Amino acid sequence: VELVKGEKLPNMDLLRGCDAYAVMYIDGVSVDSNVVLTSTCKPKTVNPVWEENFEWSTSQETTTLCVSIWDKDNVSEDDIIGCVYIDIEATRNQGWVDQWYFIENPLLAHKVRHARVQVRTRHSDAPTVASIQTTAEAATGVAGDSAPLPRPGESEEAGAMAVESFVDS
Repeated sequence: VELVKGEKLPNMDLLRGCDAYAVMYIDGVSVDSNVVLTSTCKPKTVNPVWEENFEWSTSQETTTLCVSIWDKDNVSEDDIIGCVYIDIEATRNQGWVDQWYFIENPLLAHKVRHARVQVRTRHSDAPTVASIQTTAEAATGVAGDSAPLPRPGESEEAGAMAVESFVDS
């Protein structure tokens, strides 16, 4: 998953701009292995640019990625701006899917009606570079530099070459 950027996020505080960050998780995994990941906070902007990558191991039960967008507050509790629910099962083995999603929050519908977030997803049954790295480390007993995942728009062959060069090293 690449959290790309947000657009037209509402100012949640009277005297300060939006300090946006995202909290993401997937469903369909056991409670023990449920991983919640958080992006960096982008201060004082209603159009944050994150360009941050996240990765989960999925199971057959995994169907939905939840991306909740929050406004960081230093004095009181952080405010939820809204959520996006992405059907990741629909993207299985389709390469990178780049899409804008409107943020939903029924309690703040008037504030978030134009707010949206751009997310790129790739859901594959193929082993990830991280799992190949773990396999290589187990076989050699040596931890190496991790090979980068192919970025959106980059060919799968480029990612495969990165994996091959990693495994060969």
